Amino acid sequence: MLLIALHDNDPLPAYRQITEQIAQLIDTDAIAEDEILPPTRRLARQLNVSRHTVCLAYDELCARGYLQSTPGSYSRARKAVPPPGEPDPSARGSPSSGCVDPIDLTEPIDLGAYRLDPGLFPMADVRRAFNHVCGDDGAALLGYADPLGYPPLRESIAARLRSHSTPVDAEEILITNGALHGLSLVFRMLAGDGGKVIVESPVFGGVLALCRRGGVQPVAVPLGDDGMDPDTLKKSLRQKDLRFLFTIPSFHNPTGITTSQERRQDIICLCRERGVPIVEDAFEEEMTYFGRVLLSMKSLDGGVISLGTFSKVLFPGFRIGWIAAPPSSIEILSRLRHETDDGGSAVMQAVMNEMCRSGSYQRHLELINRIYSRRMQVALDALERFLPAEKVSWTRPRGGYLIWLSIAPAGLDEQELGALLRSHGVDAAAGAQFPGDDRLHLRLSIASVNEEALVEGIRRLGAALERA
Repeated sequence: MLLIALHDNDPLPAYRQITEQIAQLIDTDAIAEDEILPPTRRLARQLNVSRHTVCLAYDELCARGYLQSTPGSYSRARKAVPPPGEPDPSARGSPSSGCVDPIDLTEPIDLGAYRLDPGLFPMADVRRAFNHVCGDDGAALLGYADPLGYPPLRESIAARLRSHSTPVDAEEILITNGALHGLSLVFRMLAGDGGKVIVESPVFGGVLALCRRGGVQPVAVPLGDDGMDPDTLKKSLRQKDLRFLFTIPSFHNPTGITTSQERRQDIICLCRERGVPIVEDAFEEEMTYFGRVLLSMKSLDGGVISLGTFSKVLFPGFRIGWIAAPPSSIEILSRLRHETDDGGSAVMQAVMNEMCRSGSYQRHLELINRIYSRRMQVALDALERFLPAEKVSWTRPRGGYLIWLSIAPAGLDEQELGALLRSHGVDAAAGAQFPGDDRLHLRLSIASVNEEALVEGIRRLGAALERA
């Protein structure tokens, strides 16, 4: 029997009390390495809590590297040993542990940061994958990489895409240093000498930067609740010198909107009629929390160029993304890539492939889907509770990390609104970073703040907007 005591006067919720106490028992060897933990039902009965509460605690322990759990089997304890130079994961509140202390009401809460929670980084799995690939044959990975990327990883990515109804082979995959690097290569291939590109409005700032750099004119199409406005799109497609259409169909940045399946098919048909290539950023396709998973645009049309990345699921430092495109495009893109680098890090690509091969990436993906689906629901509930509905509207994303707020005129400009938020101890991304209409907007991110901080941050946001 685990010696765990829950206290009603503890500021941490019950599942976090369980998490912290089990982590401490493992750190102090009171629970031995590889020891089987009680099933969730049994521990729930012992502590007189719901099984859901214990499942939350086990999920957090898995994310922090304290448990090894496989479906249909037992959960076993393991040491979350940090690499040299990293803080001890047993230290309460340390960045590597993912443990967050009770909220300090005097500290600002950043709801604008679009970076993943470091407490969810699967460090133990990465270390095992790194040790595996740097074994006897590790020296072979220290030379120049294949310009197309590490071949086994290309096959792993193709296999994952095929599992999502996207029929591609490894020959149709080019490994990149993240999705933005892939998009910059596509810009050079399709719009290297200027022209026009159709984009959604509001628009991801990275696209505008690439347009400015390449002398490309963005053609903005307003984004509705189910995707690009069809009437505006039809008119825009009549313009001359269009090079391609760029879209983020799932959990759009910055709005969080998902383009409906019907609208995706309509966009493909309209672009096919006008001979305009489609480029989709599908980096969060696997992060659907609510409702059915939709087919990517490339699943609907093999000629679509699709961008993906592992950075928004694992951690940004991996810098491993991909382009899925017809072989003729991959050949051109690989030549363009070779002009600026020699294929990236073969070692990191091999580590990523080992995580795919061993199943640890899939387990991590399933874990963070559970964690972030809870965070998204908590955030949406808090918005309903604390924000003045007559002054503010917001999107209700089906997945991903972002929520878009639209604010009724309040006699404030964006700088004044930002100062007001900061005076209430909260921050959010200003809508002006993502040009669209003339209304005041804020982008909220659930990526780097836990549930308690989300609720408190949105409470502060609501208080600030009431003042406005």
